Amino acid sequence: MKTAATIPGGFTLIELLTALLILSALALMSYRGLGAVLDAREHVTKETDKWRRVAAFFARFERDIQLAAPRPVRTVSGIAAAYILGISRAVGETMIVAVAAGMQPNLTWNPAEPAATITAYIVQVALGDLPHGSIGYQTIFAAGLSLMLLTLLFNVVGHFMKRRYRQVY
Repeated sequence: MKTAATIPGGFTLIELLTALLILSALALMSYRGLGAVLDAREHVTKETDKWRRVAAFFARFERDIQLAAPRPVRTVSGIAAAYILGISRAVGETMIVAVAAGMQPNLTWNPAEPAATITAYIVQVALGDLPHGSIGYQTIFAAGLSLMLLTLLFNVVGHFMKRRYRQVY
C-alpha cells in the first residue's frame, strides 16, 4: 500500500502544457478583441467627425438660404436707399473718385472725360497759400457748403423714397 509520502504531488507536464495553451489562446483572443474594439472606436470617431462636419455645413447652408429670403432691405425701398446712399458717398469721396476721374479741373457730364470732384477741388486749393478772406479762401467754403447741401439733398430724397416704398412685414 502506498502512503501519502509516496503519492506524487503537483501537475504533470501534459497538464501544464494544456493550461499554457488555454491561457495563451485566451490572451490572444483578448488582445485581438481589444484591438478590434479600439479599431472600431477609431472608425466610429472618424465617421462621427465626418457627419458632424456635414451637419455643420448644412446648418450654415440653411442659414445662408434663410438670409437670402426676401427681406425689407432688398425691396424697392431698401435698394433705392442704398443707391441714394452710394451716390451721396461717391460725391463726398475724394481719393477713389479723384483717381478714377483723372484730377482734371473739368466739369462735364460725360463720364469718359477726365474731371475733378468738389472735394478734390477743395483739397487742391487748400494746399496752396491762401490769404485769409481772399476769393480763393472763400470759394473752398462755398464748395464745401455746396457739397454738404448736395449730400443733404440726396439723403432727404432717399428718406422720402424709403418712406414711400416702405414695406411692413
